[in-house]
Amino acid sequence: MKIWINIFIAIFCMGIFITEKGFAIADDPPNPKYVGSYVKLLFSFDNIHQRGSYECGGVIIGSDLVLTASHCFDDNWLNAKKRDVEVSYGKIYSKMFGRSAHLYSGKSLVRFMPSVDIAIFKVDTDMTSIGKGAEIAKLPESCSKGGPGVVYPFEGIAYQLMGDDGIILPHTIYQTTTTLIEKFSKIEAINGYELRTHITGRKEDSGSPIFSKDGILLGIFSRFSFSYEYSYFPAICYYRHRIEAIKEKLHGS
Repeated sequence: MKIWINIFIAIFCMGIFITEKGFAIADDPPNPKYVGSYVKLLFSFDNIHQRGSYECGGVIIGSDLVLTASHCFDDNWLNAKKRDVEVSYGKIYSKMFGRSAHLYSGKSLVRFMPSVDIAIFKVDTDMTSIGKGAEIAKLPESCSKGGPGVVYPFEGIAYQLMGDDGIILPHTIYQTTTTLIEKFSKIEAINGYELRTHITGRKEDSGSPIFSKDGILLGIFSRFSFSYEYSYFPAICYYRHRIEAIKEKLHGS
């Protein structure tokens, strides 16, 4: 009996440690509130001697516009003779991510790199028309180098296409993680700003959104710290004006 009591105490203390340190645990069930603006991206390329595919996440910011991480458009994809991005979004009946769109054939991509890990691209269809089960994410008010006027830490809801075990989830499944956003800070070596949480998301969750509890798009997953203790999300509020300018440019293309 004493052994079981000690085990219980150890588990209880571990729970307190995890809570105080801010480690995030997957929501069960996933939070469906803002999944309508979340998309799964499949990048494919064929460059004669090399072909491949990989996944990222993204978020709808216009009827035909998606925001994701700039590094998702890697050199293999950019230099390929044949390439495509398939966007899985919305739903058909109860099937999540059951609809698909593809990269628009004209002027379709703007990458913010190297200044920040953000990209916006245009697709070949209206993703948010009636009945498609998709919606445009709400962007935050613009902010300066001082960041958004909030008290830290505060809760954010991160969407993921990978489970915490590092395995990509089935196509119609997603994970959400309610985590604590701890700080707004300057991105090292460049003139940019980002939000920090304890470890949230996995490698192929790049570009996946994190929302406030009231549904404002706060950032997209960009990178881990070298210690693999923190996750970083470019702060959308700091880039709001630039994002709006790019949206207008791509809409007019």
